[in-house]
Amino acid sequence: MPLFELLYVSTLAPGHTASVVAPSLKVARERNQCQDVTGLLVFNGERFCQQLEGPRDQVLDIMRSIEQDERHCNIVMLLQRELPERRFADFRLGYATVSESDPLDGLEGRSADDCMRCFLQLEKALDLG
Repeated sequence: MPLFELLYVSTLAPGHTASVVAPSLKVARERNQCQDVTGLLVFNGERFCQQLEGPRDQVLDIMRSIEQDERHCNIVMLLQRELPERRFADFRLGYATVSESDPLDGLEGRSADDCMRCFLQLEKALDLG
């Protein structure tokens, strides 16, 4: 079965704090494992950038739930496409924070391939160990 990936950015909705992230990680990881989805979530305290990969229907179902999640606003889809192999096979949902907004700023104005290149460069600089 071919793999599918998507990459999006969103903003933490007004009235929510960064404290909402940790409790939802456990639920998301369990859901991802059941649905054979992997990926990486990066959060800078205000903005999210997430890559999801796996079976197309499952990835799109998860994205629909994110779009309906009151904790997210200003969701922008940066990339959707088939994927020859997993980028983050070791992460049911890898999670990392960055201390500044610069790595996530301006992704919306770039091409899909450029967005993924930026995201992969960001991932190399994260402490995921």
